[in-house]
Amino acid sequence: MRMKRDRFIGFKVNEYEDRVIRGKARSYKANVSTFLRATALTKDIIVIDGIRELLPQLKRIGNNLNQLTVLFRQNNIDNPDLAVIKKEFATVVHEVKEKLKAI
Repeated sequence: MRMKRDRFIGFKVNEYEDRVIRGKARSYKANVSTFLRATALTKDIIVIDGIRELLPQLKRIGNNLNQLTVLFRQNNIDNPDLAVIKKEFATVVHEVKEKLKAI
């Protein structure tokens, strides 16, 4: 017997998200509602405490690399010292690995 669906859940998306969701639903050979329902009901979400706190560090490292790349391409620096960035990145990677071990 088919269950009656009498509840509505709605949310807004931007143009890019809409394209991606609809594209995935087409690949799944289903309409958007069926695809999202199947995805939400069958996929587990794992929350890793402390991961969000690492994002600012990763963004800062990425910004530093981008700035060094621009300066290098403009011939404003010859040999950038990446040791500090490499050390910061290694620290973040280590922290992520430690948090993943706890799962």
